[in-house]
Amino acid sequence: MHPLDTSFRENFIGPRYKAHRDQWDKANDRLLDDPDGALTAARTLLETTCKQILDDLKMVYDPAAELPKLYNIACNALGTAPGTQVDPAFRAVFSSTYQIVRSVSEIRNKYGDAHGIASGSVRPSKADSELAVHLAGAVSCFLVRRYESHLSATRRLTADGQAILWFDKSLVWRLVDHATNSPKTALWYGEDVGRCLMLVGDAGIYLMSNGSPQILFDGTLAKKKRFAPLRALVATAEGCDASADFEAWWPIHNAIDNGNDFSLPIPVEEFRSALEGALLSIIIIADPDRYIIMSDVQFERQFGSTS
Repeated sequence: MHPLDTSFRENFIGPRYKAHRDQWDKANDRLLDDPDGALTAARTLLETTCKQILDDLKMVYDPAAELPKLYNIACNALGTAPGTQVDPAFRAVFSSTYQIVRSVSEIRNKYGDAHGIASGSVRPSKADSELAVHLAGAVSCFLVRRYESHLSATRRLTADGQAILWFDKSLVWRLVDHATNSPKTALWYGEDVGRCLMLVGDAGIYLMSNGSPQILFDGTLAKKKRFAPLRALVATAEGCDASADFEAWWPIHNAIDNGNDFSLPIPVEEFRSALEGALLSIIIIADPDRYIIMSDVQFERQFGSTS
């Protein structure tokens, strides 16, 4: 299987993307003996992707608008418009991507089979059509990946802009147990805050125990008194790992302390009720002024979903 085809199918999963998969298959099936039709299917794939995103985001647009216009509206909604980029390299890449979309649309209008073919007109070669199809597939994958990242962030923000953080129940239990049973606790900016889990936001968002000696990622206890967060056992908030897509978790980080790095001590007693009532996860809902801890069961009762 072609790597792009594999990537496409990994991104366009589920019934909501069936029309996209059908257009992708149609474009590739037509490459062998119908390059004109392949161009039309490639453009339709891009248009379907843009309209799906705009409809899901409840964006206002003219259904009869040309593809470049639809793409531009979608990029503005997802923060990928060239003018919104600070880094010159990304500005150039996103500008070039817009030109690709515009060119695919123009090629389809000129050489596709949607409007009929004039006698004696030049027909696109298989190589030309294949390039257009692959570019359309790659741009569609990019749009959907950015869209899913956008959803990941917005699903983890309340209507009031509070961050919704999901943590694995078993990992939090280990941290609570360590903080509870450690012979000592580490100071927090020189202050004794008792037995706590620290809610930390820097390169990602995570919970860690303030028990001393520190528990490390391999389950052993540190031999030195100095804390080493990079080696500590932590419970990372779902989707907020430093290795995850930065665009997905940074809005959540911002919601907690206005974009600043933070370290918030939370007494272990405040976790126990949520942990005892949880099936798989505990949830912390937080903003710069307050936080709430609840089980996934309680969250589902209150908000109607655990996903």
